[in-house]
Amino acid sequence: MNTSSSEFFSKIESSGNLPTLPHILVELIEVCNREPDTIKDISRIIISDASLSARLLRMINSAYYGLPNRVTGIDQTLVLLGTGTVKNIAVSASVHQAFNKAKDSSVFRLKLFWWQSLMCAALAKLIAARTSYPASDEAFLSGLLHDIGRLVLWVNFPKEYAEILRSCGSNPDLLLAGERKLGATHCEVGAWMINRWNLQSFMADAVLYHHEPVHRILDALPLVKIVFVASALSSETGEEVLLTFLCEFLIGQFFEKRQVVTHFSYWV
Repeated sequence: MNTSSSEFFSKIESSGNLPTLPHILVELIEVCNREPDTIKDISRIIISDASLSARLLRMINSAYYGLPNRVTGIDQTLVLLGTGTVKNIAVSASVHQAFNKAKDSSVFRLKLFWWQSLMCAALAKLIAARTSYPASDEAFLSGLLHDIGRLVLWVNFPKEYAEILRSCGSNPDLLLAGERKLGATHCEVGAWMINRWNLQSFMADAVLYHHEPVHRILDALPLVKIVFVASALSSETGEEVLLTFLCEFLIGQFFEKRQVVTHFSYWV
């Protein structure tokens, strides 16, 4: 990170507008990142947060899972959902809550932002499953947070960022150019936030590189490729980006296992 970038991030950090994750969530992430994690430790943390406990119990007892008997215990919920899913639910809820005071605007529509983030997350999880990536929940969270840097820039520099959004329209290259003049791209800011929250480092890479040219992604880590494709599909210019991608490269060469071509029609 160069001097100007360091100064820019220091400015964001000292602004008072930078969301911090709740202490209980920080503790939960630390426990989940341990090898091996233990259900007992995770259960202890979750039980101490009534809101998170209620959210998890509502999810496991929803029609989506269709369980024959109602689940009432956190330990059983952890076994059924898995620690990765539990961590993702906790992070997702906390991030959404941390930014709930962000102001809506005609140039930055929060509902659209979260909708596209959720679409990217769902696509990332689907692509991960279809390409046998072992951590589909990690792919989901990476997709959900892939544009979180945009929200950070909007909250901290509303006037400047609004002008950038007005001038760039839906052109991602112009958006990135405007963000660089401001101090850092939303990709760089997002990766910085991921690292600051102590989430998995591969997630930071996926966020950092999701607007890179296709030829620079070909030899990237699987999670980076997954989020790149999910982001392209869920963006406002998704069709154009994907058509360019298909014209320049055979999709089957994008993943080593060459499963994308087989399942491409499924996820579009």
